[in-house]
Amino acid sequence: MARELSGKGDKTKESPMSQRVPLDYGFAGDSKYGRYYRHSGQLNLSGVFAALSAGMVVGAVLGVVYSATVIFVPFVKLRGLACVFYGIGMGAAPAVLLKKLKVRNLPISLAVVGVATLLSFYISWASWEAIVLRDWSRAPSFVELVANPVEVVRLAEVINEGGTWSIGGSTYSPNVTTNTNEKGTFLLIIWIIEAATIFGGALTTVKVMLHQLPFCEKCNQWCAGPKLVRTTASTDAKLLKSKLEAGDFAYVSGLPAPAGGESFEFNRHRCEKCQELNTLSVLSRSIKKDKKGKIRGNTKKTIINKLLVSGEDLGKLLPATPPIAAVAPRPAAAAPTRKPLKSPQSLQ
Repeated sequence: MARELSGKGDKTKESPMSQRVPLDYGFAGDSKYGRYYRHSGQLNLSGVFAALSAGMVVGAVLGVVYSATVIFVPFVKLRGLACVFYGIGMGAAPAVLLKKLKVRNLPISLAVVGVATLLSFYISWASWEAIVLRDWSRAPSFVELVANPVEVVRLAEVINEGGTWSIGGSTYSPNVTTNTNEKGTFLLIIWIIEAATIFGGALTTVKVMLHQLPFCEKCNQWCAGPKLVRTTASTDAKLLKSKLEAGDFAYVSGLPAPAGGESFEFNRHRCEKCQELNTLSVLSRSIKKDKKGKIRGNTKKTIINKLLVSGEDLGKLLPATPPIAAVAPRPAAAAPTRKPLKSPQSLQ
């Protein structure tokens, strides 16, 4: 079983899949800019297997819950939301373990989530068919359907011919079908959209969660952040990107403060242990308000995503401070005169 390397001096052999790819953090060569952070591709088999196992267990539960939801919940919008959250949950459950066990290989992570989602989707179909056909005396049980994929596909074709539901709430019956049930090509399109939403949500979720933070290979830990460094007025995004990639941070320090609803937000990630790995990300934010001052729109767009910079360069992003005028020292106040003490003899 592969394990993590703790440093350059560790000669422990790893499996070919977990060989470390040397990272150039952008500080070598003539130019130290124009490089963006990327994961090293490092993984350990224990993390992969743990994430796959957790995804399969969670997926089995979510599949059954989702199939019951789309049958017994009468509201179409709630069914749609259940589909979206089903996909997000299928991506989030394995991603939590992948991140905790420090897996930084995106293709393997996507494969893990894809396999877990496929199994969960199949279980959801088997449980859905078992519930839909629950009143049919010859209907196979849930366990029989799970063990027989061919039967699951055959029943899906049969149900598609008669339809399963309609806006009015009709349900499938093997003996009686109504013209109000959604069926045929239209129902098939709905099923395709449903599958695309679930798989798309799962794969997008794991990708976002694993790419959210950089990983410091030197310290073997995730970086901290994002932390807002500065907010400026909006300007030419292409010009800003070219300036930062060229290392011209003085350009940013001269930008004015934000005015109105358009602004640029500068965020950094940093390894808090060695403080050598620093990345800079820039977001363009647009806030729209109505006449009463209430926010009606808040959109953001990524201009720069994790540009490798040094800690010194991050300090250059701060606005230039005007020189402080010299202040003449105030004259010292004269010490108050004290009356001489009288001797005890003079008081007699």
